[in-house]
Amino acid sequence: FSSLKNLKRLSLQFNSLKRITRKHFSKALENLEYINISNNILKNIEDYSFIHLKKLNKLNLSNNRIKKLSPLLFQGIENSIIQIKLHRNRIKYLPNDIFSSLTKLKEYTLYDNIWFKDKYTSNSLIFHPINRTAKCVEKDVD
Repeated sequence: FSSLKNLKRLSLQFNSLKRITRKHFSKALENLEYINISNNILKNIEDYSFIHLKKLNKLNLSNNRIKKLSPLLFQGIENSIIQIKLHRNRIKYLPNDIFSSLTKLKEYTLYDNIWFKDKYTSNSLIFHPINRTAKCVEKDVD
């Protein structure tokens, strides 16, 4: 990607990607604003994978096999990301502070995941407020 310095949108859909590391998105892609990595077989996304993407405002990770997310995953995009799509994965739980540093986050999708159930009460996981202005979209329309 080193010759694509002016690239703003990148779609990696339907490529059977299994893993993302911080080496995949180098400083050469610093002008990216949108990445679609949906409809792959992603299980693991390394911490700091998006660290060089300071202008990234939309990230689509839906329809994969992601089981867990680390708060360090979003390092580097805290002041730019507006929308994150995480629906239709295999996420069992989210750390309480997963989105807390994302100052511009307005929308995120989490539906159709495999949420952890409390073995004593059989209740679904209850989220603490994630972000004072972001809203969780129940079903994606686009």
